[in-house]
Amino acid sequence: MYKIWILWITFLLVGSCLKPKLDELEFFEVSMDQPVAVAVGELNLTGRCTTSKIDACGFYYAKDVTQLLRVADTDSIQSPLPQNGTSVFIARFTGLLQEQTLYFRAFMRQGKRTVYSEVYSFGLGQLISINGTTSRQNDTLITSGQISGIKTQHLEADGHGHVYSSVNKLPAVGSLGCDSNDLGAVNDDLIFTSRIPGMQFNTRYYIRSYLRVGAKFYYSKMVDSFLIEDGWKQVVAGPFTYYGGSGLGVEAEGKAFVGFGCNSNNCTQDALPENFVSYSPSADTGSWENETPFNGTLKCTNAAMFQIGDTIYVFGGEAQVSGIGLITAGGYWKKYAINSGLWRVENDPLPPRRSRAVAFRVGNKGYIGAGHKFIQQGPNTISVQLNDFWEYDPATGSWRKVASLPQKIGANDLSYVAGRKDAVVFSNGITAYVGGGLVGATFLQDFWQFTPPNNSVQDTGKWEFTNFFPGVGRDEAAYFSINSRGYYGLGKNGISGTLSDFWEFSFSDQKWHSTEGFPGGRRRSVISFSLLNKGYVFGGIRNKVLNNGNVTDDPQGDCWRYEPKNQ
Repeated sequence: MYKIWILWITFLLVGSCLKPKLDELEFFEVSMDQPVAVAVGELNLTGRCTTSKIDACGFYYAKDVTQLLRVADTDSIQSPLPQNGTSVFIARFTGLLQEQTLYFRAFMRQGKRTVYSEVYSFGLGQLISINGTTSRQNDTLITSGQISGIKTQHLEADGHGHVYSSVNKLPAVGSLGCDSNDLGAVNDDLIFTSRIPGMQFNTRYYIRSYLRVGAKFYYSKMVDSFLIEDGWKQVVAGPFTYYGGSGLGVEAEGKAFVGFGCNSNNCTQDALPENFVSYSPSADTGSWENETPFNGTLKCTNAAMFQIGDTIYVFGGEAQVSGIGLITAGGYWKKYAINSGLWRVENDPLPPRRSRAVAFRVGNKGYIGAGHKFIQQGPNTISVQLNDFWEYDPATGSWRKVASLPQKIGANDLSYVAGRKDAVVFSNGITAYVGGGLVGATFLQDFWQFTPPNNSVQDTGKWEFTNFFPGVGRDEAAYFSINSRGYYGLGKNGISGTLSDFWEFSFSDQKWHSTEGFPGGRRRSVISFSLLNKGYVFGGIRNKVLNNGNVTDDPQGDCWRYEPKNQ
């Protein structure tokens, strides 16, 4: 009996000690709502509990659901305790990356007891990606991106666009060597296109799409790589509108010389300008300067020029004298001393006068040929095309006739009789190719390689057929040479009208390749030249449609620089 009482008293004492602990560990539960996106990469997390007696609450998260079951492997967000007697606690999560899924569960702590909710996941997916293939128009880069997942999550980005770099293979907005275009806020899924002008030629760019949310950026997983090759840039305009003139780049001087053209629709002798100007490619756009003007006896259009040493040689040309019609100009063989800036007219025994001829230098000799002349037949002045070629030796001041330029209209049609005007020439000072132009109403497409004569009297040189130009035949075209490549384009054709295409001819394999089209629009009768491994097109004539529907000539004064692709 005594033992029973001892046990009963002990039980009462222990029970009285345990009662407060059992009350503290009363049963409660924690639940969690599905995470809600409130911005790109930002979530609202909401937890709920069945008691208001809370010491701490918040959320655990991890990249793997198995990690979430091990508290030591997870990160946590502490939430403010519920207020005003409620049992709801909330936290904001930021930093969710695209193509990332995270797992969340709420927790609540009371004393030493921690209770957890069920697990929820949230995946952002790939919000931004490169879409399509990057391309370009001249120096403008064209690339697309795609935004997905914004609309379904009711999100809004503060900006979107493309970031690009020529030095950073993983471009990021604000990083060294990177630039970007921000197309503004977006709150919907879409495909967007960026047009980025002013790219550098012969330069590879790395591009990727981005979304901007506040100060945070999301980038496309893929980075596109694109090489901007050859193309055109507009440089400083010429000092006047100009067409039908001649241009010549002089490498040793680092500048080009331009003259013998028209600057208005009135090309009579009295209206022709006396300006002789030079272009220097200083800075990015270059500059023009006035050279010594040529006087009234030297004025003409469509003259031919070549340069040897310090001297520019000008041959032929034409002018319209009121009441008489087109005639070849007087003073048609003239020389310009570059260093002294002096003009002089020569009276050497000369080839027959002509205009729209072709001229070039090979070695230390100059060559002039083809073109046309005007003859009077009764009351009419008619044009006669020429095919003869002449060599000039500046050491002796003498001319001699060399092999005439052949003509090949079709595969089996070879003629040495008819000539051509408005032919073009590609020359690197060692080799020359001549072709194109017009005979009668036929636009020629044949090109010939010229081998100059040796010093013997009997040798007159030779012409060897290379191939036919694959584009549209034309006259009044632009042409220039850079190293051992020739460039040919613009001009006009009786069927196609005024043209804007440009082609490259390789001396090494004698093949043609289409190049980046001229962005200045269709035009003819331009002044073209090469200088310091770049080509230039200045002025010319564009067609202008009047209010009455008629088309008139519209002289231009802009200047464009062409940079060839590296080879």
